[in-house]
Amino acid sequence: KWKGRSRHFENAYSVTNSTFTSWFSILSGRYPFHSGVETLYPSAREGNQRLEELLPSKLQAAGYRTVFMTDCGTTSYMKPEYGFDELYQLAPGLFECGQSLLMSKHPLTWLLDFGKWRSSLLPELDSFCSAQYRPEDFFQKVEKTLNRLNNQTQPFFLAVHSCATHQSMVHQPAMDSPLRENLSPAFYSDSDRLKSLVLSVRVADYYLDRLLEQIHRSKRDLWTFFFADHGTRMDKIGGHLRYFTHAMGMPVNRFQYKVPLALWGPTISPGAEPGLASLMDLYPTVLAQAGLPIPAQDGESLFGLIKRGLILSSAMPLELSPDNREMFDAFWENEVDGRGFHSFPKKLEQRLLDKRPLAYLKPPYRLLLVPDKSVTLFNERDDPYGQKDLYKTQSTKAVQILEELCSQYPGPGCQKPLGE
Repeated sequence: KWKGRSRHFENAYSVTNSTFTSWFSILSGRYPFHSGVETLYPSAREGNQRLEELLPSKLQAAGYRTVFMTDCGTTSYMKPEYGFDELYQLAPGLFECGQSLLMSKHPLTWLLDFGKWRSSLLPELDSFCSAQYRPEDFFQKVEKTLNRLNNQTQPFFLAVHSCATHQSMVHQPAMDSPLRENLSPAFYSDSDRLKSLVLSVRVADYYLDRLLEQIHRSKRDLWTFFFADHGTRMDKIGGHLRYFTHAMGMPVNRFQYKVPLALWGPTISPGAEPGLASLMDLYPTVLAQAGLPIPAQDGESLFGLIKRGLILSSAMPLELSPDNREMFDAFWENEVDGRGFHSFPKKLEQRLLDKRPLAYLKPPYRLLLVPDKSVTLFNERDDPYGQKDLYKTQSTKAVQILEELCSQYPGPGCQKPLGE
């Protein structure tokens, strides 16, 4: 029922396939080209953007109350330096991870799961030291926060980030909830993984519906943006959809960065928008709706897609992660600071950045450039799972798109001609 009232963007993408850097692009309106390694714990999250230019500071200067809430732990930790007035989250670190386990609904889960990694015996445990909120616990807190903000006269900006659909459904609803399904959160089969993901979507839809109902009943003119900060990897093997995993790592197909994006507002014109959109566009869109000036950045208001320049109207570069092997090796070489963050030495960080692949969308084509290794070309319309490399059969087209990518973003792999 809500889709018919929304402006939804059929070709929306995250410009990076990891959580932290995606949120950086949302709050800054910029490509996170200099925001650190594309992994869970980049060492320089402020990147190439001054903190006072980030969305929270911009809105605060105009009198807005800014709040960030997440039911995730270290995977989505928001630094206080980002400027939100209120943060509702569990900070990373060994103490907080232990506290996280003790917060579980079952007091024995800490003992049962101690020392295990991604092999939880009970659904309440999460390998990333999540805050362990059940969905109903977290969203009840969100509803109360929204009600409090809504009853005040001060304008507000509330960002809600849930891990309900993150990988598998480890945050199970309560035992007596009609949404609960007793699925093992550990290493289960592809069919069970699919059931788990379907359950996570059902849970997310249920609570999204509740929040939209609450917003719809408000007497204030509230704007709502719904999106995922990144996609998920889906592989098609032997003609069957068989494996699901996180979006990070070497890109295999478009599902890793294609995201849902919809908005509701008092003056919105419902319908579908076929043009390319990115999560960076949320920054100028929010500022425009707040009546604030928009500083120089890489996005464009979602209401001005037709006015875009070449880079985002017909093509879009994407910043991606090193492959999993390189990331795994890097973690062995890193250091961990007192707050639980992985800190990569500058030399190692630069090595990872130099090995990071790039993708370039020029519908219907997607080009993937792996520095010093290969160039591949896929037709996303005819081959959504990236199983047929067209580089050999359409090399002229591939070279043309590669040249366009390197002219727009002279990143890794573009420093020397192909083949040298």
